[in-house]
Amino acid sequence: MIAFPTETVYALAADATNDEAVNKIYDLKGRDKCKPLSLLMGSMYQASQVVEINEKAEKLALRFMPGPLTIVLRKKPGSIISKYVNVSSDKIGIRMPAHLVTLKILKAFGRPIIGTSANISGNNGDAIDPFKVMENFRDIDLILNLGRTEYQDFSTVVDVSEPEISILREGVIPAETILNYLED
Repeated sequence: MIAFPTETVYALAADATNDEAVNKIYDLKGRDKCKPLSLLMGSMYQASQVVEINEKAEKLALRFMPGPLTIVLRKKPGSIISKYVNVSSDKIGIRMPAHLVTLKILKAFGRPIIGTSANISGNNGDAIDPFKVMENFRDIDLILNLGRTEYQDFSTVVDVSEPEISILREGVIPAETILNYLED
């Protein structure tokens, strides 16, 4: 269990294939276990092993990844991802952060990593400051302190698993930018 920066916020990270590690993330954050966790990937190839990448997702990934965008897709049948990542549906959010150190960690690990914001649920501002992360999560194994995050805001989350596109959270990338790009 570690915390490291992305370009948006610090992430609490653990092996997404390990049920115990995934549940520990929920416990540490005080997060409702019915709310899904997102995954960080080092490449689209890694993502393709976990989720069903459709045409919309591919188009968004080519334009905005690595970057501050989380794309929600359907989990691939037989995926090795822990069932606790999302207990209420077969959808998973994936993201490839544009942070050089973090991408190197993700590629070296070689498997999907939980990458939820490093804050106690509801305390959103804490995830941009490594000292707040240290204060809130004294029991984790490692915090990689590389200063405040670049954007100091969350990634935009877009669900493209259905024919109708849904912006689930507007973050760094404006919803209008994503919708206009997909219409072109």
